[in-house]
Amino acid sequence: MGENILGDLVLHHDPHHTVERHLLSCGLQLRAFVLDHPGLGTYMQILFPRGDAGRRLMVDEIVALCRAGYNPDVAVSVASVVAGSTINTTVAEETQRLRVEGLDERRRAVSEQPDTDDRPAEAHRELPAVDAGEFSKLVLATTIRGLVAVPPPGRPLKEVVADLAATGLGK
Repeated sequence: MGENILGDLVLHHDPHHTVERHLLSCGLQLRAFVLDHPGLGTYMQILFPRGDAGRRLMVDEIVALCRAGYNPDVAVSVASVVAGSTINTTVAEETQRLRVEGLDERRRAVSEQPDTDDRPAEAHRELPAVDAGEFSKLVLATTIRGLVAVPPPGRPLKEVVADLAATGLGK
């Protein structure tokens, strides 16, 4: 079932987009498609790319990133992170929608509880109301910005991984 539905997904690309904007657009298109097809995200979460449709989507993204100057190994990694992050956050959002009745009221009640420290309470009161779609876009955009900054086009994945490993060790 999931393969048949996923086969209907065609990600639209704007050749004028930067890599960051391209990835964000693809992630948001994927999110919208998954939300329009309940249960598809769980199918994709098990293994992606999965089946011919999933492989087609991944190949299209890898080709687009290689055209932007990324090495194929980095293109696979970047496309996988964007797809995986999008799928996982969308499944979480779908799960919240299906299983948590009165979630908005519960969130509001938590935010209105007194805090023993005025600083977080004040900061929390100043936060704008953000719906699930805006929050997903914020999370995805932030992830992509960091992701694009780490492996610049032309840099092999082996070097990226070595730098990240050294950073994790405090070097």
